Amino acid sequence: SDLTITPEEVEPGDEVTISVLATNIGEETGDYTVTLNLPAGPFLRVQETVSLEGGESERVEFEISRDIEGTYAVEVEGLTGGFTVKVSPKPAEFEFSDLRIFIPGVIPPEVERGQTVTVTVSIEVENVGELEGGCTVELKMDGEVIDSKEVALEGGGSATVLFELTRGEGTYEVEVEGFTESFTIELAEETPFWMQPIYVAGILIVIVSAGVIYIMRRRAVS
Repeated sequence: SDLTITPEEVEPGDEVTISVLATNIGEETGDYTVTLNLPAGPFLRVQETVSLEGGESERVEFEISRDIEGTYAVEVEGLTGGFTVKVSPKPAEFEFSDLRIFIPGVIPPEVERGQTVTVTVSIEVENVGELEGGCTVELKMDGEVIDSKEVALEGGGSATVLFELTRGEGTYEVEVEGFTESFTIELAEETPFWMQPIYVAGILIVIVSAGVIYIMRRRAVS
């Protein structure tokens, strides 16, 4: 009597404990063989022999396992039950790919001395697991974390993670989750002082003024 199955749901290869209470309803001591039958995948028969005094009871246990998903029926001395073998969903696991750097404007980008430009760093992240989960994506420069983003994705989901930073003239290397890329920002050629607008305007004023004075003097002589 009292067939118990613990646990009733397991993963492939895990053991299930099946027990039944055997009772000697007679008055004399005797041996009794308890038989467990597991009809499916493949057929299994296990026997345990117990020796009981008259009126004595003892719980008989069996340990069995199955490697294939499914529901299995159990029969022990006319008592029936069952258990299920089920693979648990794969936990969240994140994979990264396609690290990119985008800088607007000319290539290679140029800046005036003391100026900076905005640099966008992007990377693709995918949850290759079956359960929802989250992760922290870190942006590093020179081995130090300079920014991070929290990402939450359902199983099988993907997203593009973006970082923005400002940098001036120089060559830089960024690292995101083991992927590295580098970029260079060049210093724009400086315009000679005599070609700068303020100087050009001044020269034009001088030329025009000289022309006006010359014309006025010619008229005065005439």
